Amino acid sequence: MKYKTKRQSETDGRFVGELDDLDAADLESPMLTTGQAARHLNVSAPTVLRLIKEEGLPAIKLQRRYRIPRGPLAEWVKDRSVGRGEGDA
Repeated sequence: MKYKTKRQSETDGRFVGELDDLDAADLESPMLTTGQAARHLNVSAPTVLRLIKEEGLPAIKLQRRYRIPRGPLAEWVKDRSVGRGEGDA
């Protein structure tokens, strides 16, 4: 089963899924490719690489390719969410 982004389904106009072009098995994988992470974050793959290199996005380099662990990615996003600071009203 393939999942679509938060855009409308071609068949019935409803919004479905969150991740584009991922099989059900990919949804259970603990690691994302840079392309999968890019779709999850709604940015480009080059932006994911920049975030890894410059902003501390957690990643593991296997040979010449990066893999992003799901749990640390979620924490990284949560830590950078707007309005989460103690001084925010």
